[in-house]
Amino acid sequence: MTAMLTTPELVALLEDPGFTAGKKTFAAVIGALADETLEKKAFRALERAGDGALPAVVRAFSSTETPAAVRPALVRLVGRLARGGSKPALDVLEGALTEEEPRTFREVLVQLGKGAPTETLAPKLLAAAERWLAADGPAAGLRTADREALRREVLWALATVGGAEGRAFANENGIAGKGAVVARREEARAHEEAPLAELAVAPACTWRLRCRAGFEEILRAEIEERLGALSQVRVERGVVTFAGAFPLAALGAVRTASEIEAVLPLAVAPRESAPAKLAAAVAETVAPWLRPLFTVGEASTALPRMRIAFARRDGRGRAEIFALAEALGKHGIVSDGRNAPVSLVFERSAAEGVAVAITLHALGENRFSYRVADVPAASHPTVAAALVRASLPQPEDVVWDPFCGSALELRERAEAGPYVSLHGTDRERRAIDAALANTVGVHRISLVVEDACTARPQHVTAIVTNPPLGRRVQDAEGITRLLVRFLAHAATVLAPGGRLVWLSPAPRATREAAAAAGLRLRTARAVDLGGIAVELQIFDAVV
Repeated sequence: MTAMLTTPELVALLEDPGFTAGKKTFAAVIGALADETLEKKAFRALERAGDGALPAVVRAFSSTETPAAVRPALVRLVGRLARGGSKPALDVLEGALTEEEPRTFREVLVQLGKGAPTETLAPKLLAAAERWLAADGPAAGLRTADREALRREVLWALATVGGAEGRAFANENGIAGKGAVVARREEARAHEEAPLAELAVAPACTWRLRCRAGFEEILRAEIEERLGALSQVRVERGVVTFAGAFPLAALGAVRTASEIEAVLPLAVAPRESAPAKLAAAVAETVAPWLRPLFTVGEASTALPRMRIAFARRDGRGRAEIFALAEALGKHGIVSDGRNAPVSLVFERSAAEGVAVAITLHALGENRFSYRVADVPAASHPTVAAALVRASLPQPEDVVWDPFCGSALELRERAEAGPYVSLHGTDRERRAIDAALANTVGVHRISLVVEDACTARPQHVTAIVTNPPLGRRVQDAEGITRLLVRFLAHAATVLAPGGRLVWLSPAPRATREAAAAAGLRLRTARAVDLGGIAVELQIFDAVV
């Protein structure tokens, strides 16, 4: 394995939040996992590559040249891929149960415990457990504390994904509570849960809708448009908070929101938030709030399964989550991290006490069901929706997306209201193929393979686009030259009074180029695209 841990090229690549490792960089990025300063960034770059990284990861895992410190990180990466639905990754993970190094074996158990049980896993897990827990097994030479920690990890995995036989083994060896929690989960999964009643009106609470930082006012305007006047409104970085009781259908229709949470205060003091008290507060406050939202007709149904977690700043770990899951079970509430319809995140602060943020996963999940195809570096639908709203759609619009990619901006413009016609161009055939798939049913739209700097749609009143940002698909300097060249061309295509709305990765250069082309800057606002800094710019073609 070739590792280039300190080369400026590799460091620069890993510093880029949008970098995805590829065939030419897999070995170097895997090597960077051994560097504490680069480990997280290298892991992110490999995770972005998905199953494409798996062969290189398996080679590194099997190689005697791979440092021991890197092996647990490789297992963690395979575990992420397995939970994402990768069968090859799951096979690799199950095969790693033969691992002899304690830290790596423990990570294998952790990752398997986070997934779903399979027919082949239980016997392999039992065999590994018996081997490691034997008096003369691989754990015999460990310190007492490390041996006990590994023992508990083995039993935890058995109780979680080891099936009935694994739970029995775990119960016999001292973690009966875990087995009971898992048994409740499996019983709940076996019964069909009532769907979210989207016609219901959610009881009054505090609502917290999230968006990309910089789009807050766009999000707020859409919320007010769909829900009416708001009370107790607070706008913070990437978040709009307000209070009230609203129809779920209206909340779920907010297209610029990336997350929708309901926040309820709990009658628990921050210093007294023991599992039993938290569970009692959930049963008293959260359960009555949720029940009407999962009720069919007049009949009250059982509460849905819930994924529970603590806010990152809370500093609690898996043992505390299990203790809370066990306490919730005494109130008939099933904690389950796999495909649960509801998530509860417990937050506490000295000023505001303890609260729980509730996510209803079905809420708004159909907003972007049109998205059936994708291309690298494509917009996120909520970003596309924000750009469309920033363009102030008009019925007489002729809209052009010169860098259309998979056509999310054009599809969102079609969802936003009447228009005359939509036009999309992209230099890549695969992008246009994805765009065609995502715009099925959209009328008066043309999608063609053509260069943005030479294409010339007629009578364009609005250019709405999320152009290449130079992070994932080309070098930043080359992208800046491309965008500057495009602005000169766009000024000749836009009809007088038309507008151009986009996200610029080179704000100063594009402002200057737009001014030189005769486009007047109306709006400039910093936007954070998950660590990629850009500027929302709106230019007007002078009449």
